[in-house]
Amino acid sequence: MSVSVQNLTKAYGDQLALDGISFTAAAGEVLGFLGPNGAGKTTTMKILTCYLSQTAGTAEVCGHDVATDSLAVRRLVGYLPEHNPPVPGHVRAGVPAICRLGERHTETPRTHCRTHRADGARPRSA
Repeated sequence: MSVSVQNLTKAYGDQLALDGISFTAAAGEVLGFLGPNGAGKTTTMKILTCYLSQTAGTAEVCGHDVATDSLAVRRLVGYLPEHNPPVPGHVRAGVPAICRLGERHTETPRTHCRTHRADGARPRSA
């Protein structure tokens, strides 16, 4: 996966979160963002993953412009931003909601999301 960023800028009113940054990362390269809080690391990632639009400049992921071809970029990139919204309740309460994401509309979460016992037997339906 390649990334190309040229003169990328993001402004919030008079405040610049990104001020004309440029970099490239070729397929197979490892890239990390280092810097203090407020340096623009998260803003850059949100622009590259189409969660946020830039004020100026260009950004491409695998040759797809994030501003004009965001659907293609979203198909290529998986991104879990920091401070993502928590699932209401606790982990156990969130499992049925997560399971429903993949169910067929004729199935219920109870039949679609089963826990298998260590011995391979299926649990009884409640």
